[in-house]
Amino acid sequence: MKIFISWSGSSEQAVAEALQSTLTELCASDVEVFVSSRSISKGANGIAVIEANLDSSAFGIVLVSKKNQSAAWLNYEAGWLASTLDRPVATICLDLRPSDITSPLAPRQATQFSDPADMETLLREIVRVANPSMNDRTFATLLASVWPTIRDSWKPRDGDGETTDPRSERDMLSELVERVRAIEAQQLADATSPMFDRAIAARYPSNSFKAKERRRSMEVAHASAARLTQLVDEASAGNVSLIEFGETDGNIYAVLSSKADAAPADREAAVRALRRRYPESKMRITFGQESAKRGIFETEGIRAYEPHEP
Repeated sequence: MKIFISWSGSSEQAVAEALQSTLTELCASDVEVFVSSRSISKGANGIAVIEANLDSSAFGIVLVSKKNQSAAWLNYEAGWLASTLDRPVATICLDLRPSDITSPLAPRQATQFSDPADMETLLREIVRVANPSMNDRTFATLLASVWPTIRDSWKPRDGDGETTDPRSERDMLSELVERVRAIEAQQLADATSPMFDRAIAARYPSNSFKAKERRRSMEVAHASAARLTQLVDEASAGNVSLIEFGETDGNIYAVLSSKADAAPADREAAVRALRRRYPESKMRITFGQESAKRGIFETEGIRAYEPHEP
Protein backbone atom coordinates (compact mmCIF):
# COMPACT_ATOMS: atom_id res chain seq x y z
CA MET A 1 0.00 0.00 0.00
CA LYS A 2 1.32 3.45 -0.90
CA ILE A 3 0.96 6.22 1.70
CA PHE A 4 1.48 9.93 0.93
CA ILE A 5 2.48 12.20 3.85
CA SER A 6 1.86 15.92 3.31
CA TRP A 7 3.77 18.47 5.41
CA SER A 8 4.88 22.11 5.43
CA GLY A 9 7.54 23.50 7.77
CA SER A 10 10.86 22.15 9.08
CA SER A 11 9.47 20.81 12.36
CA GLU A 12 6.58 19.16 10.52
CA GLN A 13 9.11 17.69 8.08
CA ALA A 14 10.83 15.90 10.97
CA VAL A 15 7.55 14.24 11.95
CA ALA A 16 6.87 13.22 8.36
CA GLU A 17 10.29 11.60 8.05
CA ALA A 18 9.88 9.81 11.40
CA LEU A 19 6.54 8.41 10.27
CA GLN A 20 8.08 7.30 7.00
CA SER A 21 10.79 5.37 8.84
CA THR A 22 8.53 3.79 11.43
CA LEU A 23 5.50 2.93 9.28
CA THR A 24 7.64 0.57 7.21
CA GLU A 25 8.65 -1.25 10.37
CA LEU A 26 5.17 -1.13 11.86
CA CYS A 27 3.51 -2.54 8.74
CA ALA A 28 6.18 -5.22 8.25
CA SER A 29 7.36 -3.67 4.95
CA ASP A 30 3.91 -3.86 3.37
CA VAL A 31 3.81 -0.12 2.70
CA GLU A 32 5.61 2.42 0.56
CA VAL A 33 5.62 5.83 2.26
CA PHE A 34 6.17 8.95 0.18
CA VAL A 35 7.68 12.02 1.88
CA SER A 36 8.82 14.70 -0.56
CA SER A 37 11.98 15.59 1.38
CA ARG A 38 13.28 12.01 1.05
CA SER A 39 11.44 10.28 -1.77
CA ILE A 40 12.47 12.41 -4.77
CA SER A 41 15.66 11.40 -6.56
CA LYS A 42 18.32 13.99 -7.36
CA GLY A 43 17.72 15.50 -10.78
CA ALA A 44 14.10 14.38 -10.94
CA ASN A 45 11.20 16.73 -11.77
CA GLY A 46 10.00 17.22 -8.19
CA ILE A 47 6.55 18.58 -9.01
CA ALA A 48 5.83 15.75 -11.45
CA VAL A 49 6.99 13.15 -8.91
CA ILE A 50 4.81 14.67 -6.16
CA GLU A 51 1.71 14.77 -8.38
CA ALA A 52 2.25 11.21 -9.63
CA ASN A 53 2.41 9.99 -6.04
CA LEU A 54 -0.63 12.05 -5.05
CA ASP A 55 -2.54 10.19 -7.76
CA SER A 56 -1.26 6.70 -6.97
CA SER A 57 -1.37 6.72 -3.16
CA ALA A 58 -4.03 4.65 -1.44
CA PHE A 59 -3.84 6.51 1.90
CA GLY A 60 -3.05 10.12 2.78
CA ILE A 61 -1.66 11.64 5.98
CA VAL A 62 -1.67 15.43 6.41
CA LEU A 63 0.42 16.94 9.24
CA VAL A 64 -1.27 20.13 10.48
CA SER A 65 0.14 22.70 12.90
CA LYS A 66 -0.71 26.25 13.95
CA LYS A 67 1.90 27.56 11.51
CA ASN A 68 1.10 25.55 8.43
CA GLN A 69 -2.66 24.95 8.42
CA SER A 70 -3.19 27.82 5.97
CA ALA A 71 -0.20 26.98 3.79
CA ALA A 72 -1.38 26.89 0.16
CA TRP A 73 0.76 23.91 -0.82
CA LEU A 74 -0.38 21.82 2.16
CA ASN A 75 -4.03 22.48 1.35
CA TYR A 76 -3.40 21.83 -2.33
CA GLU A 77 -1.92 18.40 -1.60
CA ALA A 78 -4.69 17.63 0.90
CA GLY A 79 -7.36 18.64 -1.62
CA TRP A 80 -5.80 16.43 -4.27
CA LEU A 81 -5.65 13.47 -1.88
CA ALA A 82 -9.28 14.00 -0.89
CA SER A 83 -10.46 14.34 -4.52
CA THR A 84 -10.78 10.55 -4.69
CA LEU A 85 -13.76 9.85 -2.45
CA ASP A 86 -12.80 6.31 -1.46
CA ARG A 87 -9.23 7.23 -0.42
CA PRO A 88 -8.81 7.76 3.35
CA VAL A 89 -7.07 11.00 4.33
CA ALA A 90 -5.95 11.23 7.97
CA THR A 91 -5.29 14.65 9.47
CA ILE A 92 -2.81 14.70 12.39
CA CYS A 93 -2.95 17.78 14.64
CA LEU A 94 0.56 18.45 15.96
CA ASP A 95 0.17 21.47 18.27
CA LEU A 96 -3.50 22.32 17.97
CA ARG A 97 -6.86 20.69 18.67
CA PRO A 98 -9.10 19.41 15.89
CA SER A 99 -11.57 22.17 16.76
CA ASP A 100 -8.85 24.77 16.08
CA ILE A 101 -8.54 23.87 12.42
CA THR A 102 -9.92 26.68 10.27
CA SER A 103 -8.65 25.56 6.88
CA PRO A 104 -10.53 23.38 4.34
CA LEU A 105 -9.13 20.41 6.28
CA ALA A 106 -11.59 21.08 9.12
CA PRO A 107 -14.25 18.53 7.98
CA ARG A 108 -11.71 15.69 8.15
CA GLN A 109 -11.77 13.40 11.19
CA ALA A 110 -8.55 14.49 12.92
CA THR A 111 -6.06 12.64 15.13
CA GLN A 112 -4.41 14.32 18.14
CA PHE A 113 -0.65 13.80 17.98
CA SER A 114 -0.22 14.44 21.70
CA ASP A 115 -2.71 11.68 22.59
CA PRO A 116 -0.92 8.28 22.40
CA ALA A 117 -4.22 6.38 22.37
CA ASP A 118 -5.54 8.47 19.48
CA MET A 119 -2.34 7.95 17.51
CA GLU A 120 -2.43 4.23 18.25
CA THR A 121 -5.95 4.03 16.81
CA LEU A 122 -4.82 5.72 13.58
CA LEU A 123 -1.71 3.55 13.23
CA ARG A 124 -3.71 0.41 13.92
CA GLU A 125 -6.17 1.33 11.14
CA ILE A 126 -3.28 1.81 8.70
CA VAL A 127 -1.77 -1.55 9.66
CA ARG A 128 -5.15 -3.25 9.36
CA VAL A 129 -5.37 -2.11 5.73
CA ALA A 130 -1.71 -2.69 4.85
CA ASN A 131 -1.25 -6.03 6.61
CA PRO A 132 -4.59 -7.61 7.60
CA SER A 133 -2.86 -10.77 8.82
CA MET A 134 -0.96 -9.01 11.63
CA ASN A 135 -2.37 -9.93 15.04
CA ASP A 136 -2.86 -7.49 17.93
CA ARG A 137 0.05 -8.85 19.95
CA THR A 138 2.52 -8.36 17.11
CA PHE A 139 1.16 -4.88 16.47
CA ALA A 140 1.53 -3.91 20.14
CA THR A 141 5.14 -5.13 20.20
CA LEU A 142 6.06 -3.25 17.05
CA LEU A 143 4.27 -0.08 18.17
CA ALA A 144 6.15 -0.09 21.48
CA SER A 145 9.44 -0.21 19.61
CA VAL A 146 8.69 2.63 17.17
CA TRP A 147 6.51 4.94 19.27
CA PRO A 148 9.40 6.85 20.95
CA THR A 149 10.76 7.78 17.52
CA ILE A 150 7.35 9.11 16.44
CA ARG A 151 6.65 10.87 19.75
CA ASP A 152 10.03 12.61 19.98
CA SER A 153 10.06 13.78 16.37
CA TRP A 154 7.84 16.80 17.04
CA LYS A 155 10.12 19.56 18.32
CA PRO A 156 8.78 22.94 17.19
CA ARG A 157 11.38 25.69 17.33
CA ASP A 158 10.89 29.44 17.47
CA GLY A 159 11.38 31.04 14.09
CA ASP A 160 10.70 27.90 12.10
CA GLY A 161 9.88 29.00 8.60
CA GLU A 162 7.39 27.36 6.32
CA THR A 163 8.76 25.69 3.23
CA THR A 164 8.46 27.72 0.06
CA ASP A 165 5.61 26.54 -2.08
CA PRO A 166 7.01 25.23 -5.39
CA ARG A 167 4.19 26.98 -7.25
CA SER A 168 2.00 30.01 -6.69
CA GLU A 169 -1.67 29.72 -5.78
CA ARG A 170 -2.55 30.85 -9.33
CA ASP A 171 -0.43 28.04 -10.75
CA MET A 172 -2.06 25.47 -8.48
CA LEU A 173 -5.56 26.71 -9.37
CA SER A 174 -4.69 26.45 -13.04
CA GLU A 175 -3.47 22.91 -12.49
CA LEU A 176 -6.71 21.94 -10.76
CA VAL A 177 -8.72 23.43 -13.62
CA GLU A 178 -6.71 21.38 -16.10
CA ARG A 179 -7.28 18.24 -14.04
CA VAL A 180 -11.05 18.85 -14.05
CA ARG A 181 -10.96 19.32 -17.83
CA ALA A 182 -8.96 16.11 -18.21
CA ILE A 183 -11.56 14.25 -16.13
CA GLU A 184 -14.36 15.65 -18.32
CA ALA A 185 -12.48 14.57 -21.46
CA GLN A 186 -12.02 11.09 -20.04
CA GLN A 187 -15.72 10.87 -19.19
CA LEU A 188 -16.57 11.85 -22.77
CA ALA A 189 -14.20 9.16 -24.08
CA ASP A 190 -15.73 6.62 -21.71
CA ALA A 191 -19.16 7.39 -23.19
CA THR A 192 -18.09 5.70 -26.42
CA SER A 193 -16.38 2.71 -24.82
CA PRO A 194 -17.61 -0.92 -24.78
CA MET A 195 -18.06 -0.61 -21.01
CA PHE A 196 -20.48 2.28 -21.61
CA ASP A 197 -22.34 0.08 -24.09
CA ARG A 198 -22.73 -2.61 -21.47
CA ALA A 199 -23.94 -0.11 -18.89
CA ILE A 200 -26.58 1.23 -21.27
CA ALA A 201 -27.58 -2.29 -22.27
CA ALA A 202 -28.04 -3.15 -18.60
CA ARG A 203 -30.25 -0.11 -18.13
CA TYR A 204 -32.28 -0.78 -21.27
CA PRO A 205 -32.27 -4.56 -21.90
CA SER A 206 -32.68 -5.44 -25.56
CA ASN A 207 -31.15 -7.76 -28.14
CA SER A 208 -31.86 -5.43 -31.03
CA PHE A 209 -28.91 -3.63 -32.64
CA LYS A 210 -31.22 -0.79 -33.69
CA ALA A 211 -32.48 -0.42 -30.14
CA LYS A 212 -28.89 -0.27 -28.90
CA GLU A 213 -28.01 2.49 -31.36
CA ARG A 214 -31.16 4.36 -30.42
CA ARG A 215 -30.21 4.16 -26.75
CA ARG A 216 -26.76 5.50 -27.55
CA SER A 217 -28.22 8.41 -29.52
CA MET A 218 -30.56 9.23 -26.64
CA GLU A 219 -27.74 9.23 -24.12
CA VAL A 220 -25.49 11.42 -26.28
CA ALA A 221 -28.34 13.83 -27.03
CA HIS A 222 -29.22 14.07 -23.36
CA ALA A 223 -25.62 14.85 -22.38
CA SER A 224 -25.27 17.41 -25.18
CA ALA A 225 -28.53 19.15 -24.28
CA ALA A 226 -27.48 19.33 -20.63
CA ARG A 227 -24.21 21.05 -21.54
CA LEU A 228 -25.95 23.48 -23.88
CA THR A 229 -28.60 24.30 -21.28
CA GLN A 230 -25.87 25.30 -18.83
CA LEU A 231 -24.06 27.30 -21.54
CA VAL A 232 -27.17 29.29 -22.46
CA ASP A 233 -28.10 29.84 -18.82
CA GLU A 234 -24.66 31.18 -17.95
CA ALA A 235 -24.44 33.40 -21.03
CA SER A 236 -27.80 35.04 -20.38
CA ALA A 237 -27.58 35.15 -16.58
CA GLY A 238 -30.54 32.77 -16.38
CA ASN A 239 -32.93 34.98 -18.35
CA VAL A 240 -33.04 32.66 -21.35
CA SER A 241 -33.61 28.90 -21.22
CA LEU A 242 -32.99 26.18 -23.79
CA ILE A 243 -36.09 23.99 -24.00
CA GLU A 244 -35.46 22.06 -27.22
CA PHE A 245 -32.39 21.24 -29.27
CA GLY A 246 -31.65 19.12 -32.31
CA GLU A 247 -29.19 18.51 -35.13
CA THR A 248 -29.90 17.25 -38.66
CA ASP A 249 -27.24 16.91 -41.35
CA GLY A 250 -25.06 19.46 -39.63
CA ASN A 251 -27.87 22.00 -39.25
CA ILE A 252 -28.72 23.04 -35.72
CA TYR A 253 -32.12 24.05 -34.46
CA ALA A 254 -32.90 25.30 -30.97
CA VAL A 255 -35.94 26.63 -29.16
CA LEU A 256 -35.18 29.24 -26.53
CA SER A 257 -37.57 30.56 -23.92
CA SER A 258 -37.06 34.15 -22.76
CA LYS A 259 -38.31 35.27 -19.39
CA ALA A 260 -40.59 38.29 -19.32
CA ASP A 261 -37.87 40.58 -17.97
CA ALA A 262 -35.20 39.39 -20.41
CA ALA A 263 -33.42 42.17 -22.25
CA PRO A 264 -32.43 41.94 -25.92
CA ALA A 265 -28.83 41.59 -24.75
CA ASP A 266 -29.78 38.38 -22.94
CA ARG A 267 -31.14 36.89 -26.15
CA GLU A 268 -28.10 37.94 -28.13
CA ALA A 269 -25.77 36.48 -25.48
CA ALA A 270 -27.59 33.15 -25.69
CA VAL A 271 -27.38 33.14 -29.48
CA ARG A 272 -23.66 33.97 -29.41
CA ALA A 273 -23.05 31.16 -26.94
CA LEU A 274 -24.72 28.63 -29.23
CA ARG A 275 -22.85 29.93 -32.27
CA ARG A 276 -19.53 29.63 -30.44
CA ARG A 277 -20.41 26.07 -29.52
CA TYR A 278 -21.22 25.17 -33.15
CA PRO A 279 -19.14 27.54 -35.29
CA GLU A 280 -19.36 25.36 -38.42
CA SER A 281 -23.10 24.86 -38.43
CA LYS A 282 -26.04 26.74 -39.89
CA MET A 283 -28.56 27.55 -37.18
CA ARG A 284 -32.23 28.16 -36.74
CA ILE A 285 -33.10 29.53 -33.31
CA THR A 286 -36.70 30.05 -32.29
CA PHE A 287 -37.76 32.29 -29.38
CA GLY A 288 -40.87 32.09 -27.27
CA GLN A 289 -41.68 33.59 -23.89
CA GLU A 290 -42.56 32.14 -20.53
CA SER A 291 -45.85 33.42 -19.25
CA ALA A 292 -46.52 34.70 -15.75
CA LYS A 293 -47.88 31.26 -14.94
CA ARG A 294 -44.93 29.12 -14.00
CA GLY A 295 -43.98 26.50 -16.51
CA ILE A 296 -46.25 27.77 -19.34
CA PHE A 297 -44.60 28.46 -22.69
CA GLU A 298 -46.33 31.08 -24.85
CA THR A 299 -46.33 30.01 -28.50
CA GLU A 300 -47.95 33.15 -29.86
CA GLY A 301 -45.53 35.66 -31.25
CA ILE A 302 -42.68 33.22 -31.69
CA ARG A 303 -40.04 34.58 -34.02
CA ALA A 304 -37.25 32.78 -35.86
CA TYR A 305 -33.66 33.90 -35.78
CA GLU A 306 -31.30 32.63 -38.45
CA PRO A 307 -27.81 34.09 -38.05
CA HIS A 308 -25.45 34.22 -40.98
CA GLU A 309 -22.88 31.52 -41.38
CA PRO A 310 -19.73 32.35 -39.41
